[in-house]
Amino acid sequence: MNDPLAQQARAMRPGVGGRVAFAAATLFLAAALVALLDRVGAPARLVSALAPAITLAALAIVGLTLQSMRVSAFLGADRRQGPVHVALGLAGLSLALVPPMAFPGSSGSGPALLVGLVVGVFLVGLGSGPLLRKSGAYSLSSLFGQRFASPRLRFGSALVVAAVGALIAFVGFEGAARGVEEHLGVTRFSASLIAGAVLLAVIVPGGLAGGSWSAAGGGLALLAALLAPLAAHTMTGAPLPAPVIGDVGAWAAATARITRWSGGVDAGSFWTGLTILGAALGVAALAPLLSPMVACRRARLAAPAGLMGLLAATALVCALLIGMALAGLTLEARAIGRRPEALPAFMYAMSDLRLMTVCGEFVNTPRAAALACAKAPGFGGLLGAEHVWASGRALMERVPHVAGLSAFFVGLVGAGFIAVAVALAAAGAQTFSTAVGDDLFKRDGRAGLTSRRLAIARIIMILLTVYLAMRGAAAPQSLQNALSMALLLSAAALAPLMALCVWPRATETDALIAGGVGLAACALTAALAWRSGAFDLAVMCGGGVAGFVTALVAGVGVSLRRTEDQARLGRMFVQNLFQGDEDVIAVDKGA
Repeated sequence: MNDPLAQQARAMRPGVGGRVAFAAATLFLAAALVALLDRVGAPARLVSALAPAITLAALAIVGLTLQSMRVSAFLGADRRQGPVHVALGLAGLSLALVPPMAFPGSSGSGPALLVGLVVGVFLVGLGSGPLLRKSGAYSLSSLFGQRFASPRLRFGSALVVAAVGALIAFVGFEGAARGVEEHLGVTRFSASLIAGAVLLAVIVPGGLAGGSWSAAGGGLALLAALLAPLAAHTMTGAPLPAPVIGDVGAWAAATARITRWSGGVDAGSFWTGLTILGAALGVAALAPLLSPMVACRRARLAAPAGLMGLLAATALVCALLIGMALAGLTLEARAIGRRPEALPAFMYAMSDLRLMTVCGEFVNTPRAAALACAKAPGFGGLLGAEHVWASGRALMERVPHVAGLSAFFVGLVGAGFIAVAVALAAAGAQTFSTAVGDDLFKRDGRAGLTSRRLAIARIIMILLTVYLAMRGAAAPQSLQNALSMALLLSAAALAPLMALCVWPRATETDALIAGGVGLAACALTAALAWRSGAFDLAVMCGGGVAGFVTALVAGVGVSLRRTEDQARLGRMFVQNLFQGDEDVIAVDKGA
C-alpha cells in the first residue's frame, strides 16, 4: 500500500511528537521555576497566577504548532495518537464534566451523577469509542449516514450532534473563563477574551489534532495537580481521609459533611438507579467525549486505550474525592469554634467568590461576617457546623488553600482544571464544526474540495468561539442547564442510533423512526423542565432513559418485520465492523 498521504502522515508523526514533547518540557521547567519563586518568597498572588498563565500559553503553543491543511489531520488527527495519549485525553475530558455534575444544585443527586459519569466513561472506553474508531468515521453523524446509507439520517443526526457539541463547548468555555477570572484576577470581560483566544489557538490551526493533544496534556496536568496536594499532605505524616488506604473514620465524617453541604437527600433506590443509568447513557453517546478515540492510531488499540482511560479517569475521580474530603475536614476544623471575624483570610476571599458562606451569607471582610452572624437566629458568638457552608467548587479547586499549602499548589490545581476545561471546549467546538461544516455539506456522501471544507470548518469554529466569548463576557452562565440538555439529547436521540448500528436487521426507516421517537422524548422532557423553571440534571437523565428505551423499542420492533434481503446491507456492515479490516468506512482524505 503506497498511499502518499498515509506516508506523509507517518513521516510527520515524529515532528509532531517532538513539538508536543518540547512544549511539555517547557511547561515542566516553567512549573519548576514557579515553585522556586514560591520558595524564595515571591508574592502569593503572583505565584498562584503564574501556573494557570503558563498552562494557557502552553496549550496555545501546542495548538499553533499543529497547523494542517489535510482533512485527515484536521478531522482525525491523522490517527497518530497512541493508547496512552488517548487514555489521558479521555480521562481529562471526563474530569472536566465533574464540576457541573458532582454538585448540580439542591437536588442531592451529585453522587448518583458521579457514578453515572464513571459508568458512562466505561461504556465510552469499551463500547462506543472503539465502535466509532473501528468504523473509520470522523463523527457520529457520519457513522449513522454510512451505516444506514441515508442522507436524511446523516443530516438530522448532524443537527443533533452539532447541538450537543455547542452545549459542551459552552460548558467547557464557561469553566475555563471562570478559572481564568478567579486565578488570574482579571475582569470577567478579560477572562472571556483570554479563554477565547486560547481556544482559537488550540482548535483553528489543527482541528482535532490540536484538540486531542490539548486533551491529553490537560489530563496529565490535572493528574499532577490533584496528586501534588495529597502527596504534600502525606509527607507531613498525617493520614489521608480515604477508605482502605487512609483514615476510614475521617472519610466517613467528611462524606457526611459534604453530603449535608450539597443538600443530599435519599431519593430512593429506583430514582437513584434511573439517574445513574441516564447519566451513563448520556455520557456514552456524548460526541465530544469520543474525540480522543477518533485520533487513536489503530482500531485494535482503541479498546485497550479506552480501558486505560477508564482506569485513569477512575484514579482521577478517587484523587479528587480524597482531596475534597481533606478540604471539607480542614475547612470545618479551621472555622468551627472561632468567632466569625477571626477566620483565616482565605475564607473571606473564597466567600467573596461565592464559594462559601458564613452564617448563610457571602462575606468578604471580618466585619461583614460578624454582621451576618449577628443576624443569625440563636448565634452564640462562636461558629458551629451549621453556620459554615462550602460549595463543591470550593472543595474541588481550593484544596491547597484550605489545607494550608503554598500558593504554588493553589495555582497548580487551578491550572489543571483550566486546562481540562479548555480541552472540553475544544472538543465541543470541533464536534460542532465537523457536524455543521462537514456532515451537513456532504449529504450525498461525496467529499468536497479540501480547501473549501477546511475553510468552512474554521469559520464555524471562529464564529462559535466569538459567540461564546461575547455571551460569557457579560456575566457567569449556568453550566447545569447546558449540560443537562446535552446529556438528554445524547441519551434519548444518539444512544439509540448507536445501539441500532450494531443491530443487523435495522434499516434506514427503522433508524429514522427511532431518532424521531427519541427527539420527541427530548422535546417533551425539555418542555416539562421549562414549565417547572429548572433543568435539573437528575430529571433530564430520567427523561433520557425514557427516550432511549422508547426509541430503541420502536426501532428494534419495526426492524423485526424486515426480510433477510432487506437487512442484507446492515448485516454486512455489522459483520465487517466486528470482523473486518481497520476501517469499515473508506478513509476520508479530502479532494
